[in-house]
Amino acid sequence: MKYSSFCFVIGWFFVLLALQACQPNTRSDHSISRSDETEIFKKASMGLSSVAFAHGQEIPKQFTADGQDLSPPLTWANVPVGTQSFVLIMDDPSVEGPNPWVHWVMYGIPVRMNGLSQGVPNTPSTTFGAMQGTDSWGTIGYRGPSPAPGKPHQYRFRLYAIDGMPNMMPGLTAPQVMSLLKDHVLATAEMTASYGRQVQAK
Repeated sequence: MKYSSFCFVIGWFFVLLALQACQPNTRSDHSISRSDETEIFKKASMGLSSVAFAHGQEIPKQFTADGQDLSPPLTWANVPVGTQSFVLIMDDPSVEGPNPWVHWVMYGIPVRMNGLSQGVPNTPSTTFGAMQGTDSWGTIGYRGPSPAPGKPHQYRFRLYAIDGMPNMMPGLTAPQVMSLLKDHVLATAEMTASYGRQVQAK
C-alpha cells in the first residue's frame, strides 16, 4: 500500500471514532438504572419512621386500596447540613419487570418540614409547598398497596435530602425526578413494610 493511501485509511479511522463519540446516549434522559439507584443509597442515611407501623411490619388496611387508601404519616430526622428540600418515593420492588411499581412521588418538600401528616390529598401541588408526581397507574398522588392475592409484597418508602429547591413542575414520574436530582442527593433514608391479600378458597 502506498504511503498516501495508508494515511487516507488512518485518517478515516479517526474520523469514524470521532463520529461514534458524538452519537447521543441511547439511554433515556428520564431513566435511572438499578446501579444508579444503588450508588445513590451509599449516601449517609437519615432516619425515617411512621407512628402507624414500624419498619418491617404490615401496613394497616386504612393505608391500602382495601381500606381508605390514605397516605400514612411519616417522620424523618438526622437531616444533613445543606439540605434545601426533600423527595419521597414509595414503590413496590416485588413486582416482576425491570422497574419497581411506583405508588407515590412527592418532591420539592420544604426543608422546614420533618414529616408528613396522614392523608395528604391527591393534588398536583400541596398546601405546604410540595409537588406530587405521577405513579405507575398514571395518576397523581398516593395509591396504597393493592397486590394480587398470594405472597405479601414489600413496599419501600424512600426519602432523599436534596441540596437545592429545583424549579420543577408537578406530575413528573419517579424516574424523571431521580434523573434530574441524582447528583444533588446529600442523604437518604428507607423504611420498608409489607402487605398481602389471601388467596380465596375455591
